[in-house]
Amino acid sequence: MARLNRSSLAVLGVDPGTRYAGLVALDGHGRLLFRRQIVLNGEDPNRRLLLLHRAVGRALDRSLAAVLAVENPSHPRNARTAHLLGRAVGVCTLAACTRDLVVLEYRPTQIKAAIPDVRKRFRGCRGWTDDELAAAGAALLALREMDD
Repeated sequence: MARLNRSSLAVLGVDPGTRYAGLVALDGHGRLLFRRQIVLNGEDPNRRLLLLHRAVGRALDRSLAAVLAVENPSHPRNARTAHLLGRAVGVCTLAACTRDLVVLEYRPTQIKAAIPDVRKRFRGCRGWTDDELAAAGAALLALREMDD
C-alpha cells in the first residue's frame, strides 16, 4: 500500500446549518479548490437534512477529499438549536463515514483561531458572525465574493 503524504490530502470543511451550510475544499497545499453556500429550502427539517447529506457527499466526491473537517458548536444558545445542529453535523459525518474518510470536528473558536493573521488583520474574531468570518477568510484568500 502506498504511503500517503499529509500534504497531498484534500480536505472538505463544512459549516453545517439548518437553513444554510458552507462548504470549502482545499487541496493538500491549502489552495482553494472550490467553495459553496448550500441553501436548504423547505419546511420539512428531515428533507433539509437529506439535501445537506447529498450536497456534502457530492462535494466530497468532487474534491476527492480524504478528510472532512466539520464545525460542531459546543454551546448553542438553546436546546432546540443544539438538537438541530447536532443532526446537521451527524448527516455530514455520515456522508464522510460512508466513504471511509477521516472526520475531524472543531469548535467555532478553533476554526476562527486557525485563520492565518486574522487577529492581526481584523483585530480579533471572538463573537463574529458567519458572514464576518467568511468575509475575513475571503479577504485572506484574496477572493472578491463568495460563490452562490
